[in-house]
Amino acid sequence: RVFDAGDVEDSKVHTFFSPRLGFAYPVSVNTVFHAQYGKFYQLPRLVDLYASKNYVDILLLDHPYYDNIGFPNLEPSRTPAYEIGIKQRMGSSAALNITAFYKETADLVREQNFSTDIQDIGFMQNLDFGSVKGVELAFTLRRFNNVSAAVNYTLSYALGTGSNSNT
Repeated sequence: RVFDAGDVEDSKVHTFFSPRLGFAYPVSVNTVFHAQYGKFYQLPRLVDLYASKNYVDILLLDHPYYDNIGFPNLEPSRTPAYEIGIKQRMGSSAALNITAFYKETADLVREQNFSTDIQDIGFMQNLDFGSVKGVELAFTLRRFNNVSAAVNYTLSYALGTGSNSNT
């Protein structure tokens, strides 16, 4: 029932390369093809990473049945994202942009339960993942006779294994 220095290990250092590439290619005077790729990383919430020695001591003594604590070796979530589209000028004052996108996120945080001889404890682990795909339509009307307009519509589909790190 005592938490001491022997129960602690050094946390890992994470280093990543996060490229972002994008380009646009004019197919004709009125048409532009565009594409993007990016690899993104996001740190977990700090409450999911850290718990002090004093907090763990109090946790073990005051919550004898179950509680969760942070885990400092969580990986950042990684998300490669892709986008491809075409923009078409329609006349001298209107344009239509159609863009398809896809992104997949891995290493999202979820609580994993462990039973010990003292109590059950929840540790945060990189166990969840998700993906989003969709298409975006955007119509833009430049100012014409003192009227301008922009209409956007996005249809997306998201799928994942968890909606909250504590589930």
